[in-house]
Amino acid sequence: MTFLFGRFELDANAYKLRRDGNEVPLQPKVFDAIRYLIEHHDRVVLKEELLEALWPGEHVNDTAVPWTISRARKVLGQGTDDKHPIETVRGRGYRFVGAVRSAGRATDAAALAAPASSRVQLVGVTGAPGVPSDPFVGRADAMERLTAALHGAGTGRGRLCLLSGDAGIGKTRCVNELSTVAKALKLSVWTGRCLEGGRTAAFWPWVQVLRDALRDGALGPGLEIKLRALLDDLIPRADPSEALVHVRGEVVGGASTAPAARFWVLEKLSRLLLHVADDAPRVVILEDAHWADEASIDLLVFLAAELAHVPVLVAVTARSTAPSSEAWSKASARLGPCERIELAGLKEAEVEDYVAEVTGLDLPPEIHRTVYAKCGGNPLFLQETARLISAVASRGGISALRAEDIRVPGVAKDVLRERLSGLSWATCEVLEVACVVGQEFELPVLQTALGVEAEALLVSVDEAIAARLIGPRSRAGT
Repeated sequence: MTFLFGRFELDANAYKLRRDGNEVPLQPKVFDAIRYLIEHHDRVVLKEELLEALWPGEHVNDTAVPWTISRARKVLGQGTDDKHPIETVRGRGYRFVGAVRSAGRATDAAALAAPASSRVQLVGVTGAPGVPSDPFVGRADAMERLTAALHGAGTGRGRLCLLSGDAGIGKTRCVNELSTVAKALKLSVWTGRCLEGGRTAAFWPWVQVLRDALRDGALGPGLEIKLRALLDDLIPRADPSEALVHVRGEVVGGASTAPAARFWVLEKLSRLLLHVADDAPRVVILEDAHWADEASIDLLVFLAAELAHVPVLVAVTARSTAPSSEAWSKASARLGPCERIELAGLKEAEVEDYVAEVTGLDLPPEIHRTVYAKCGGNPLFLQETARLISAVASRGGISALRAEDIRVPGVAKDVLRERLSGLSWATCEVLEVACVVGQEFELPVLQTALGVEAEALLVSVDEAIAARLIGPRSRAGT
């Protein structure tokens, strides 16, 4: 059966959704959710009913339904504050609203606005027809853990989630997806970002968080006054290299700061940030914490110790390998219990899924293998490569694509250059010779080629492994 609504056509038999005649790629569960709501548009569909219809007999996370609904709304072009075409019936479930035609008959429906979520095995974020999508793949485990933490915060059990990984691995994309989920649940999301090199005044990312909170407009008059007063107190000195901040006349952030004075300033800041969650759960996102100043890290440590009993989720992103601040290098152990999520490269099948969805092409296996080899599963590198493939194919078709023409993307070279800049000269020489030996190498061969002592070679190899530039082979030899 085919259903028509607005600019869309849903073909239930062919399992396709089209907009203005163009097929819209989307996750199967998202399609099933849209179809089920349309088929029952004459009534409210309970959340439990939708859960059973989409995942019969399966145990899934509590956020599976709202996440899937939010993806459905995004695919259908529904804004955050819109109630069409999917409406949330508070405390009950969802309803499809709008004019639906099937077999030539028009019927009215009415509807629902819901939270965002999906089982995240493959989440496609689709733009307008003709514009390449930027699908979200291979992060099922990370998103399950993040949404579980979000659900916990909603019930008063806050948590700190630390997402780490290489540059371009998808940390920001994950917290952006988390933000989408939270906003669809009508939760406030406040974001702060550390600047490269950490050359900012103390507490700079938290100043951004406080400003976001004020722009949000979701605070009561009393809390808003307190936040504004606190922002006025955070005044950086004229020389930003000193990274000092005055709070009520006390200098905070410098090496000479009295420990007691600094402690009470941190305590005041953390208490206020936690107090703003008294009336509703909040989400705080802190990006690029590897560049954070010492005062900002201290405040993060303060908050982490208090989150278990307040409705606040703090999500932090940081690179696993970067010339980070000394403060961040020492911070990991001080954070205490938290949800540590290490993002690795995408698997070969996930890379193939991504390229297929971005390009819309049925590419030969050798092309997919070459893309995986050149990008190493890094989503940032993959994004650039997939779009280049689309451009080549648009000019000459699939026949114009050759595996030998697919090269390491320029952004990958930039990232690699940055990571090499922090290594010793001896380690760089070892890596240079290793590249000549091949993608895989034996240490005795490398030692002979370099003419160095085994102990010196092992020191360099350990440094390269710590920088995640090389790694040991698995026992299977892969």
